Amino acid sequence: MFSETDGLRVNLLKSNPRLVMNDIGMICLAVSPFIMKVLACLQPIRKLVLLVIFCQQLVIIAIAQDTLRVGSTVLEGAIPPLGTWSVESFKIHQGVRTPINRSIVTIKQAAEEGVPVYAVSIIHSAVGRGDSALTTIVVRQKDFALLRHKVKASHDSALVLFSQGFLSGWVVLPNKPVLLIDMKTPHPVFPVDGPAPWLLSALPLKENFSVVIPRYSMWEMSEFYEEVRVVGTDTLERNGKRVECWKVDNGPFAIPGYRAYRWVDKKTKGILQTVLRGKPEDPEYWSITE
Repeated sequence: MFSETDGLRVNLLKSNPRLVMNDIGMICLAVSPFIMKVLACLQPIRKLVLLVIFCQQLVIIAIAQDTLRVGSTVLEGAIPPLGTWSVESFKIHQGVRTPINRSIVTIKQAAEEGVPVYAVSIIHSAVGRGDSALTTIVVRQKDFALLRHKVKASHDSALVLFSQGFLSGWVVLPNKPVLLIDMKTPHPVFPVDGPAPWLLSALPLKENFSVVIPRYSMWEMSEFYEEVRVVGTDTLERNGKRVECWKVDNGPFAIPGYRAYRWVDKKTKGILQTVLRGKPEDPEYWSITE
């Protein structure tokens, strides 16, 4: 949502094409045949994320986060913040603040064919470009599994449905033929957030909380992995009051070379602030919830 081009279709894999992620959550950079044999021996270890870093023939293997999948006990009883709020995004560079876009987010409880769901709608408009998008996401209440994700924007649109183990739908991009989605998946999937995050608010954040979340992107027609790691606590001021927040490292996000940091209200679980940071000399991209 921060990209000045189109954050709707940019994800972790796109920002780093050398990043390869497989079904058990292994992350490998520049993997050699020898290391592939080593990793093959580790296939039974389903809950380890291994980061393999090559540096002058030195291999460092580090244990990272667990993988959070649909049906995980971590999400039992989880409830996202309900209601409507707006998110203002802007760029800060050399002391100058430039508005970028505005999103209005609504999350409500509903039912579809007798199944309790959360319905997420996001109205997204870009400042000064006349570009807008309407995103609708429907997930099961019990486990946040994707049921329907639809996007209608000025220049593109997409729809994906999950039913009986199959993902189906279509993607329309400018000057390209319609892409059809028809694939079987071994397990239900989490949808991507769209232009404003919402799933993060449902997680039971605490000290040292750390997971990676596989999500299905209809734009890429594949899964990508999102990092979530609580790095500490912080205090923000809102409406003259001090608000205690979890500070979350949300990993590489949207713009190559940048990481996303989010401040989540400990009481309401709402995301109050997001900052995308790259190198010290690079612009920062902020989003403030109102």
